[in-house]
Amino acid sequence: MIKGKEEYKTCFLQLGSNEGNRNEIMKLAEYFIQQSIGVIKNKSSYYESEPWGNSDLNWFLNSVLEVQTLLLPFELLKKTQQIERDLGRKSKGDDYANRTIDIDILFYENFIIRSPKLTIPHDKIPQRRFVLAPLVEISPQYIHPILDSSLSYLLDSCVDDLRVTKLD
Repeated sequence: MIKGKEEYKTCFLQLGSNEGNRNEIMKLAEYFIQQSIGVIKNKSSYYESEPWGNSDLNWFLNSVLEVQTLLLPFELLKKTQQIERDLGRKSKGDDYANRTIDIDILFYENFIIRSPKLTIPHDKIPQRRFVLAPLVEISPQYIHPILDSSLSYLLDSCVDDLRVTKLD
């Protein structure tokens, strides 16, 4: 980038933890995001959710952050993966496993990226209540760039019946 020409981009990140001290890990992840990714402009409440994809897992603590960043999407991915490793996350081999922290890039502006390493918007947003509930809390009218529907509409249409509880 040309110095002085940097432009902040808006991204939405989801944090999830179901191993260890979930509250502390989530707060540390937020701190590291502020330090290495960008400015947290908005953040949802914490939500406790039933595990998706494997009922034998521990329940998750989830939240969504709206972040202003100068990073490009693949740089953002590298930073989120580094934060996951720093907080004790093992490799992302198993989609449905207990984990200290999981950081997913849900949206990056209105970009659409389909690559073996990165999919934006995250392809499972419409099917997951634990993603939609915190997203709707902070940005209900945001329009999904592929589905051309508001997040509120997607939540109202979501057939996921797993429990998702907003915590105070």
